Amino acid sequence: MSERMRALLMLLCLLCAAAVPAGAQQPLSETDGRLLLRIARDTLVEFLNRQTLPPLSRYGVSGPLQEKCGVFVTLKDRRTRDLRGCIGYIVGHKELAAAVADCTVFAATRDLRFQPMRAGEEQTVVIEISVLSPPRRITGIDEIRVGTHGLLLTQGMKSGVLLPQVPVEQHWGREEFLQAVCRKADLPDRAWEHGAVLSVFTAQIFSEQAAAH
Repeated sequence: MSERMRALLMLLCLLCAAAVPAGAQQPLSETDGRLLLRIARDTLVEFLNRQTLPPLSRYGVSGPLQEKCGVFVTLKDRRTRDLRGCIGYIVGHKELAAAVADCTVFAATRDLRFQPMRAGEEQTVVIEISVLSPPRRITGIDEIRVGTHGLLLTQGMKSGVLLPQVPVEQHWGREEFLQAVCRKADLPDRAWEHGAVLSVFTAQIFSEQAAAH
């Protein structure tokens, strides 16, 4: 699949968010999270070194990991914790375990902000997985809870997403968070006052860094 087609697929996943009802979504267990991290790590190793993917049948995936929901995979430099890649589906594009495998490959090789990772570089990063609730459109920015909510901003063919952990890591308040998502979408500041749709979502976050402690 070409870079252009991949970008269009990601954009379509973002744009369909407003049409997804906010159904009940069961929290994942720590065991579920560890299995998702294992799938992501195995996928990263096998894809970078052999251009293959581990079969999901290897993991006995069942229950919540077969549900369709939004998910992002974030790769961070193991030493500096700088971002190395982050791509995901804002809504349920496919079963969660399969989506994690997809997004691991995309984050490592198709995030256009970074050079694709190469064989042998898999040990230079730690993996973080954010499993998302369905986005919920809001009517006022006073509904945003920094540190709890991620933001999705859409207008026409432009969209921007920031995960809930981003403002915490960047030490942003609400105004800085909103400004950043506008710029991520390549829209003017306060674009939600001029027709852009602003939605919030929450995330369950699992990371190799946390699992190692």
